[in-house]
Amino acid sequence: MAAALQAPTVATKFALAREFCVTDEGTSTAVAPRSPDTSRYAEQLWLYDRPAVRTPEAALPEPVRASPPVAAPTASVIRSSAPVAGRPIRGVSREASARALSLVPQISDVAARFRIDPLLLHAIAHVESRHNPDAVSHAGALGLMQVMPATARRFGVTSPKAQLHDPKISLEVSSAYLKTLQRRFDNNLTLVIAAYNAGEGAVEKYGRQVPPYKETQGYVRDVMAHYRALLSLRDAGATPAPARPML
Repeated sequence: MAAALQAPTVATKFALAREFCVTDEGTSTAVAPRSPDTSRYAEQLWLYDRPAVRTPEAALPEPVRASPPVAAPTASVIRSSAPVAGRPIRGVSREASARALSLVPQISDVAARFRIDPLLLHAIAHVESRHNPDAVSHAGALGLMQVMPATARRFGVTSPKAQLHDPKISLEVSSAYLKTLQRRFDNNLTLVIAAYNAGEGAVEKYGRQVPPYKETQGYVRDVMAHYRALLSLRDAGATPAPARPML
């Protein structure tokens, strides 16, 4: 890829932050002000500035340079999810936990640039590949975030089969794609996750609902369950949750 994918500018950014989390399953505290009739929206996908202006997907504008992300809080949560820790998350092996810990700095960096909760990216990476950059699916998805080559080309990756095994590229393409899905599906996290798995067309085909595919329905359930488990560890004191770090 000729240059690293960049996050949108302030005028087009979205907040995929846990501090603004409202899902179909429940609500969190510290909910940002919102307009009427938005109870179904996930506010970690809330447009926090002004209406987005679509930009070419392969030429995302320069990001606003933020302070370097602090990886330690996320590392504490991921470490606490390991089976050797006091409060493990079911289904996380020692090997997967070790890989997740090794990727904390890269995930934290990309999450900060794209305004995404790093724990959400960790949840997707866990379900997609168990944080394995060398993973290859039967359908041909590659790398840490299991990106399809066609999707990678859409975001400017010139040699997907070689480049998608680079965690940084996989994370950047995945994050850029999540932002595209966010705009398309009006900040609805459930639909964003469903479309990440089944494709935008499938979600549109079924009336902007989670498609009735067993794999996709299980995928949405698993990502959201793992994300909630990580959030529970953070809320329980595995690490202090920073106050609105994405604003």
